[in-house]
Amino acid sequence: MPLSTGDKLGPYEILSPLGAGGMGEVWKARDPRLDRIVAIKTSRQVFSERFGREARAIAALNHPHICQIFDVGPDYIVMEFVDGQELKGPIPVPQALRAAVQLAGALEAAHRKSITHRDLKPSNILNTKSGVKVLDFGLAKFDVPKTPIGDETVTRPLTEEGTIVGTLQYMSPEQIQGKPADARSDIFSFGCVLYEILTGNRAFRAENKATLIAAIMDREPEPLTAVQPMVPPMLDRIVRKCLAKDPDDRWQSAADLKSQFEWLLESGSNAGLPQPVPDQPRRKQDLGWILAAVFAASLIALGVFHFRTASAPAPVVRFEIHPPEGSSWTDNGFPVVSPDGSRIVFPTWKSDGTQVLWIRPLNSVTAQPIAGTAAEAVSTPAWSPDGRSIAYISDSKLHTLDLSGGSPQTIASGAIVPRPTWTPAGTLLFHNTATEHTLMQVSAAGGNAMQVVNSGIYYASPLPGGQSYVYTKPNSVDLFSGTLDSKDEKRLTTGSLGVFVQPHWLLYVRASALVVQEFDPVSQSLSGGTISIAQPVGVSSQNLGFFSVSQSVLAYRRAPQAPLNDLTWYNRQGQRIGTVGEPARYTNPALSPDGKRLAVARYAAPAATTRDIWVFDLVRGVNSRFTFDQADHTNPVWSPDGSRIAFSRQTTGSQARSIYAKSSGGGGPEELLFGDAVSNASEDWSPDGKLLLFNAGSREIDALPIKGDRKPYPVLKSSFSQVNAAVSPDGRWIAYRSNESGTTEIFVQNFPPSGGKWQISASGGIEPSWRRDGKELYFMNGTKLMAVDVKAAGVTFEVGIPKVLFEVPVVPNPNGAGARRNRYVPAPDGQRFLFITTPVTVDTTPFVVVENWQNSLKLK
Repeated sequence: MPLSTGDKLGPYEILSPLGAGGMGEVWKARDPRLDRIVAIKTSRQVFSERFGREARAIAALNHPHICQIFDVGPDYIVMEFVDGQELKGPIPVPQALRAAVQLAGALEAAHRKSITHRDLKPSNILNTKSGVKVLDFGLAKFDVPKTPIGDETVTRPLTEEGTIVGTLQYMSPEQIQGKPADARSDIFSFGCVLYEILTGNRAFRAENKATLIAAIMDREPEPLTAVQPMVPPMLDRIVRKCLAKDPDDRWQSAADLKSQFEWLLESGSNAGLPQPVPDQPRRKQDLGWILAAVFAASLIALGVFHFRTASAPAPVVRFEIHPPEGSSWTDNGFPVVSPDGSRIVFPTWKSDGTQVLWIRPLNSVTAQPIAGTAAEAVSTPAWSPDGRSIAYISDSKLHTLDLSGGSPQTIASGAIVPRPTWTPAGTLLFHNTATEHTLMQVSAAGGNAMQVVNSGIYYASPLPGGQSYVYTKPNSVDLFSGTLDSKDEKRLTTGSLGVFVQPHWLLYVRASALVVQEFDPVSQSLSGGTISIAQPVGVSSQNLGFFSVSQSVLAYRRAPQAPLNDLTWYNRQGQRIGTVGEPARYTNPALSPDGKRLAVARYAAPAATTRDIWVFDLVRGVNSRFTFDQADHTNPVWSPDGSRIAFSRQTTGSQARSIYAKSSGGGGPEELLFGDAVSNASEDWSPDGKLLLFNAGSREIDALPIKGDRKPYPVLKSSFSQVNAAVSPDGRWIAYRSNESGTTEIFVQNFPPSGGKWQISASGGIEPSWRRDGKELYFMNGTKLMAVDVKAAGVTFEVGIPKVLFEVPVVPNPNGAGARRNRYVPAPDGQRFLFITTPVTVDTTPFVVVENWQNSLKLK
């Protein structure tokens, strides 16, 4: 990015340039919030792979001789400002040895974190008053320079074997050959640096790149003692071993190398080091006081250094993760951190309309798709306690997958998409399709799934010991604690599902802010105030916060902007032929029997949580609001004569959804038809006007008599989920969806049911609807609108072969069985179809990852 003195980059004030390279620039700047000077490294392009590596590498290290990182922006890194000069030779041997000890210590710290610098050179080392500082842990990738030989970092192939990474002058033979670099490659570069600061000459000198490569591969550098006679033979031997061509012949660790230099410094004259000329004799008394003062000062300095280094926390580092190329985030997907904080997994939409799980090590810049997980819908996964496996839900099945290899294993059927929980006891918690509000548990090894005693839990998160949990409940905004085998519970606070992290923190989302609060898992009580650590953070409609956390790593998804939808007409050829109304968030379209009016549920605003019913006059092109209070209104259903509209209504804080009716003209009061303690979703009205069909808590399809005692009775009831009822125009057949075959398919039974049943779909189906003449049945399979010819004669029902009419960018399939009846509706003649379609834009807002997040709490 172009910058100049006086500019602002985020909160930082640019002061002056410090340097530039092929990748970007380095600027001196001031952070006005803390009134400190920092160094900002910018990229000439959007934040690159190198910068991402550098941020994570430096952040993972906490060493006095490694430059610290303070912040990461979209294409810049904010680092400690190091006031020093490039380390250049020749310098005196004792000074070089002290620098060598510090450099070896820095490399030792990096190698213990499995970080190989791969670009160690004098320009990446600054000499300061407090010693040397190693910079640029970015494993840089630069274009090959135009000059014959330079100090720029090279990343292009120079051999047939692979690609090299580093600066040619300081590269090991294996790097030049394109072979993988390890800690011993850094030791070779270390030898080149030490040779140069001792002699002022480069270890390998040549006229051009070709001869330089030949020198590094085949020649030995001139002995140190021949170039610099003051270098002791022991030091010459140490450096020569660093520069061995075969990695196996070098020092095998920076720790070993550091101990060699420390021995040389301690040995003094015995190792052949030059000695300073002694001062003239002083009086013993003065000498004693001087020694005592020096000793005391040393103790003070040592103590200050010890406590500063021991208490210095690892820096808090934030960086972003974008969706892999060609994909976008799923509706309720978010990154899930492994127990050890080394990896994350997350689901995305693919370009073909399916979803897939990805895994990404946090020390890598790329994610890889997890084989075998692609499906129409995939839940956010859960890690096993040992971090070796994941559990997830797809195709109404609960799966586990060993990440070291193998195929997904089906553990249970009849599972709905919300995220499972993997408990410390080795069981998996999930919801079955019979109802969204019944919690089941099954062994992670497989077996029979059992309903837990406290089955009203929606999401659960274990507390230490594995017996107690914090959890949320359906249609509630509160957080509770308790056990699975007892309905005794304790309300903790208002907020999303909480996650406990040692030593004493509970994290949850409240009012879009991710907060942390002290929590005692024994007494199950919160104390103290909340500390906000991120905002805004997303929350699902089931009160699941879009975040995951380990002791060291926090990952979260910002509150996604709810996309607006279009009400779009398509003809049978899939051509877009018009729209209805303005863009908004819509659900549950329903056409009047004459096809002239549309009833649809609409959110008042993109971020709203409740809906009203609106009625659109398709002839006059006007619309009017049909419901008006603060409750959530959905699932409009027209009476056969078009005079009334039935709908489902849920008041805020209630777990029940009741069924009401009102005159379709909008006048008159709302009439309660049926209400009880479960969620009831109106689905269809029988052609004779006598029965209203609804699904009761997503468990079964019931019929409600409109007249008389209005006592509902089951029409379709079994151990399987049976929802989305649609009665044929002649009233003799009922189409619905069920998972009795193991996948969700469309079935037809005679109505009332009397034994006949036909499976309509063959490879999945939801949302059945009839053409007005009853001769064609429609349903959705993914993003495909399917049509099948049907013929009814007496008690027999003949079904043709389902065919694809067209594909459409329909809004994502609802996870809850009864939450949304249909996302489309056919015109009476079956020549047009009105869909709720998705916008062209998709959610690609990056996830946020925070390393060493607990250290930020000390600043609050």
